[in-house]
Amino acid sequence: MKKNKKVEMALEIAEKMKAEDIKILDLAKFDTCGRFHVIMTATSPRHLLSLAREIDKGLKAIGGSRHSEGMKAQQWLLVDCEDTVIHVFTEESRKFYGIERLWETPEK
Repeated sequence: MKKNKKVEMALEIAEKMKAEDIKILDLAKFDTCGRFHVIMTATSPRHLLSLAREIDKGLKAIGGSRHSEGMKAQQWLLVDCEDTVIHVFTEESRKFYGIERLWETPEK
């Protein structure tokens, strides 16, 4: 999978800040928003906010447009930055929403 700068930056921050269960989905074969989705779990609402701040700093450094949702709720942060969507969940919210299942394809 060829990753872009945004994916690389999000992955680097997630690993450095000890996010859990980090996944990168390449959704090129689906007709959906964003080719890449980076999904990670924060260990607490405070950790989620810290990850959000660092991801925002990283995106500012790279440039390009971005839109964030969910900062106040502190359960699921979504950052839409054109061809990449970054999701930061608390463990409870990630289990509840199960967004990875949206793009599962049956094995043949």
